[in-house]
Amino acid sequence: MSKFPSLSTVSRIRGLSALLLFFLLIVILYSLSTLQTIEKEMHELTKVDIPLNEKINEIEILQIKHHLLMEVSESKYFKNTEIQKHLGLKNNIKESIEHQIIRIRLALKIIEKGIKNEHIAVVQTAHISAIDSIKRLDQLYSDYKNYLTILPLENKNLSIEQWKHTKQLDTQLDNEVEALLLKLEEVTKEVSIYTNKHLQQFVIINFILGLCALIIGSIMTHYIISSFRKTFSRIHDHLETIRGSLADSDVGDDDVPVQDEAKKDELRYLEKNLQTLSESLSQELINRKDAENRLLELATKDRLTGAYNRHRWEEQLTHELKIASRGGLLGVLVLDVDHFKKINDSYGHDVGDKVLIKLAREITNELRETDLLYRLGGEEFAVLIRGQSKEQLLHCAEQLKAYISNINFPKIDHITLSIGITSYKPNDTENTFFKRADIALYEAKTDGRNKVKYA
Repeated sequence: MSKFPSLSTVSRIRGLSALLLFFLLIVILYSLSTLQTIEKEMHELTKVDIPLNEKINEIEILQIKHHLLMEVSESKYFKNTEIQKHLGLKNNIKESIEHQIIRIRLALKIIEKGIKNEHIAVVQTAHISAIDSIKRLDQLYSDYKNYLTILPLENKNLSIEQWKHTKQLDTQLDNEVEALLLKLEEVTKEVSIYTNKHLQQFVIINFILGLCALIIGSIMTHYIISSFRKTFSRIHDHLETIRGSLADSDVGDDDVPVQDEAKKDELRYLEKNLQTLSESLSQELINRKDAENRLLELATKDRLTGAYNRHRWEEQLTHELKIASRGGLLGVLVLDVDHFKKINDSYGHDVGDKVLIKLAREITNELRETDLLYRLGGEEFAVLIRGQSKEQLLHCAEQLKAYISNINFPKIDHITLSIGITSYKPNDTENTFFKRADIALYEAKTDGRNKVKYA
């Protein structure tokens, strides 16, 4: 079984990308290599072959002029008897030969310099052969020039045989120049053929490699898009499941237009779906937090008055006693509404409940933020107070008693409180600590109520 299907999407994309980069690297390397070869061939044409052909063409033109000069010399020498008309003909011929020798030697330097500077890369052997031909032609020109030196052309003592030999040397030079020109034209043509061939190969191979890279790139693009679409589709399904679970209902008909939108732009639909899910999750978290707070409030607070309940009192009392055992000050006020049973009997439990609600609110307003109010049951409340001495606790209780006695309550004018107080003593437990405060409260009630007692 093939291992490819077991590869991850990232691994497949990485493999296709590596293959694409490999093809592009081949294209670049081949292009650089071929362009370098073409550059050398073009360099050879511009630096060697073209200048060389120009010099040979100049030599050919000089040869034509030389022929005309020879014809004129022959006509004047053998048909005109005036010697002064022949003066300068020999010098003209020698000058023509010298010009040709100069061009020949310049051509030789061009080839030798091209070989030395490595400008000749294609047919170096043909250029070396051309050097031999040029050197031979140079020698022929030199011999021809030396032969002209000994001819008695000015004195009109030149024989017909000498003139014929001169023309033979001239014809030999013509043939050599023509042969050299043909050879150099062949070399130039061969270089051009090589260059055109490399250019054609460069275009064809680059086209093939580029086409392969395009095909691989298209396959990779199609695969990536297809993979992303499948992934998006799975994510959409998961999101719809989660959103449906949050809403506790299936996706309705309102989602059909969104599906059409998803076919057009998966990313935008995914963003929209994630946004909707995020809003749903945020709202769900808010609702859950509110529910937790409500549950916590139900578990720790009295439903009627909003004060902390007896369960919270027991937990908090244990915690506060541990702190006090390490050297802190802790006091407790146990409060009881005087004659509360008469209020319920005379005005009903609804009025009694309203009295308790307002009482808890007013006591809380009078306490510090660190002082906590608890409803222990019925009309009995307790307040845990930290960091207060006996005198401070008594002062706080007296102020609270006086404040409550001056407040108007629903259906009744006023109520009074009996308050028992105690402070933490070493080795106190929850029972001993509270029992002393409860005894003080009993003393306040038996002493005529609306009293504050400390135990």
